[in-house]
Amino acid sequence: MKLNFKKYLIISALAIIMAGCETTTSEPTIDDPNNPKSLIAGIIERSPKAPNAKPEAEALRKKALRYVFLGDNLEEDTKNALSTINKAIEMDQANYSLYAARGLIHRDFVKDNDKALDDYNRAIAFNPNEVSLYFNRALVNLALQNVSDAVNDYNTVIEKSDDTYNGKFFRANAYQSLGAIRMSLRDFDLAEANLEWALGAYSDLYNQSKTNNDILAFQSSYQQRYEQCKELLDLVKKMKPKNKK
Repeated sequence: MKLNFKKYLIISALAIIMAGCETTTSEPTIDDPNNPKSLIAGIIERSPKAPNAKPEAEALRKKALRYVFLGDNLEEDTKNALSTINKAIEMDQANYSLYAARGLIHRDFVKDNDKALDDYNRAIAFNPNEVSLYFNRALVNLALQNVSDAVNDYNTVIEKSDDTYNGKFFRANAYQSLGAIRMSLRDFDLAEANLEWALGAYSDLYNQSKTNNDILAFQSSYQQRYEQCKELLDLVKKMKPKNKK
């Protein structure tokens, strides 16, 4: 499944791309511009569900996400959400969207990235063509310091997306992180290679952003990452032993 990556980033910033959502108490009017919960509900109502999803499980998926996204008591709502999504999985064990929803709950509300990673792995096993799963798993891998795995996930995002623009930016970030980790381990050759790749990617993305007349926020982000990466690369070169070519 391919998607417009910039539109996906906007939705994923709300942390709800893989989750259906309604309210726990009163139902907001969909897409009421004066009601933030209504706007979120509107986005979620239009998000795709898994093909052949069982209606009962789909209803529970939405109910689970209502707890965490539109509830008033986060601790209690998170417990209820997990209980509800687990019931949904018992009903429909091959439904990738249920594991994606639980992964999102584990990552963003329970703050358990190990469980989130397991959920995204299961979701991908059932639907390896859904781009958003790889993007979300990459975030978890980065949080767990599995940077090489995150790079691989971003590679998949780029391969499967129509818009590779921001996928390359996130992959460059992962390479920059990988370079920093390898520098801390004193593997200077690999650190230098990672950082040089990231530096070139940031430069290309910055030039692309100007050609495409992107908003200044995007250009500033690319430029800032470029400067940070260059500083790190300069540090690697200074620390690199003289006998290293």
